[in-house]
Amino acid sequence: MAVELRIYLGDLVELGDLREWMTWSPGVVLRTVPGPADPQAQGGGWEFLCVLCAAGGPAVAALGALQLWIEAHVTVVEFEVGDIRFKVRSAKDAPAVFSQAIETAKVLELGSDRNDGSA
Repeated sequence: MAVELRIYLGDLVELGDLREWMTWSPGVVLRTVPGPADPQAQGGGWEFLCVLCAAGGPAVAALGALQLWIEAHVTVVEFEVGDIRFKVRSAKDAPAVFSQAIETAKVLELGSDRNDGSA
């Protein structure tokens, strides 16, 4: 069973840059999810980047890539690991937030291994 991460950026222009940054991660599938169209606009914007991670460690690798990207950018990022939402306001608080997110991903991966009958 895969672990899903949902990444919300304060600046949607950076979504393409983040997607490109994370494409190298093996076992990770990325898709940009459109938001609802604004009645005044011709099309919808991108709402978030969905990251599907296979079991066995890709979620932790994807979170590591996200942390490095955040530390190199000045932006506010919100992301979800499973049903738990995290918010990084600056590179300074990224290590503490990602420590919690990685532990959450590990717990989810352990749960998915058990559900698959491989544990």
